Amino acid sequence: MIANLRQSISDWIFRARAPESPPVTLVQRRIFILPTRQGYTFAFTMLVLLLSSINYALSLGFILTFTLVSMAGVAMLHTWRNLAHLKLRPGRCDPVFAGETAHFGVTVETPALTRFSIAVRRGKDEAVLDFCESRGIGFIPFYPLRVGQLAESEVLKAMAMREGVTPSLIALAWLFRRSPAIVAIPGTSSVRHLDENVAASRVHLSPDDVIALDSLAPCKPAHVAP
Repeated sequence: MIANLRQSISDWIFRARAPESPPVTLVQRRIFILPTRQGYTFAFTMLVLLLSSINYALSLGFILTFTLVSMAGVAMLHTWRNLAHLKLRPGRCDPVFAGETAHFGVTVETPALTRFSIAVRRGKDEAVLDFCESRGIGFIPFYPLRVGQLAESEVLKAMAMREGVTPSLIALAWLFRRSPAIVAIPGTSSVRHLDENVAASRVHLSPDDVIALDSLAPCKPAHVAP
């Protein structure tokens, strides 16, 4: 029964429509905010807090629950506003033979509004980075120092010990050398932290070091900045 319900909802969302001429504008009917595993965990936690507050008549419990739920609602509202009215335009596809891989580009246009964290998810595929590099488009990695095996890698720790710096500086130095299209925005919470991030540009990585780090941390979800 649940499977049939999910299929019915999916059929309604992705029902066939007449082809549209580009660009396609993301309006209310095209934007869907779906929960992740963390979202389900958050919802379950809020339910437990609410039931506990009702059961034990905890005023502070109600305040905490409603505050967190309100913050989640505001976050979803800002997510929707960040995506609303974006325009998608299909790019040119180079001709290929049967059995070969075809690459379809999509151009994202933002009319008169600064957008944040527009993600392009391609798994381990680095085609997005290559595309940005070939066309001079900025590529902003999402949470780059926690990607893949890089953060806890013994190889990275050994390089950090050799250079006399922290592992995070080695990761940041690798990111700086990964591609000229990459625009790194590491977290900076203090002046000392800022000085450490700047020092990453002076860390020496040999070509072998870069290759080793490339194998540990392929590109992940990223933001494309026009």
